Amino acid sequence: MKHLLHRALRTHMLSIRQWGAHTKTRAEIRGGGRKPWKQKGTGRARAGSRRSPLWRGGGVAFGPRGVAMECKLNRKESRKATKIAFMACSKKIQLVNPPILEKPSSRTISQMLPPLPSRPVLWILHEKNPSLWLSCRNIKTLQLIQAEHIYVKPLLWAKQIWISHEAIPILENQLNVKMME
Repeated sequence: MKHLLHRALRTHMLSIRQWGAHTKTRAEIRGGGRKPWKQKGTGRARAGSRRSPLWRGGGVAFGPRGVAMECKLNRKESRKATKIAFMACSKKIQLVNPPILEKPSSRTISQMLPPLPSRPVLWILHEKNPSLWLSCRNIKTLQLIQAEHIYVKPLLWAKQIWISHEAIPILENQLNVKMME
């Protein structure tokens, strides 16, 4: 069980990681197509390109290459990991229906949130309501997610999980669990 959660979380974290460091090799640097001087007779060391790693302005020999790593997780394993995470978080779940907002209002949403110490909240909704999503996007400790797109990381991150009534059948169907009697 724990190893499945670990693999699902690791797979997700690797997929969102930005691999920023990327150096150019001698082949990627512009120029250097012509041989700088002839091979023999000059008294200098032989040279094949002005973009050799030994030269100023040349490529980097063994620098970082920004290659994205990935870890494969089967679809059944991913669903099972989500189900395990959901069951582990069952004590944190509350039924909270989203307010009907005519225009976006972060203040209305932030007043609904619990006080600061137990702040991280995951709100699972059945559909994407534009004014609600705009209201919640500046609140760092609140994450909105549609029921169809639920995965392991936000479930483990949240201290509280709010679910709308309309999202319950979607989650029950997706995870094959009976949530409410």
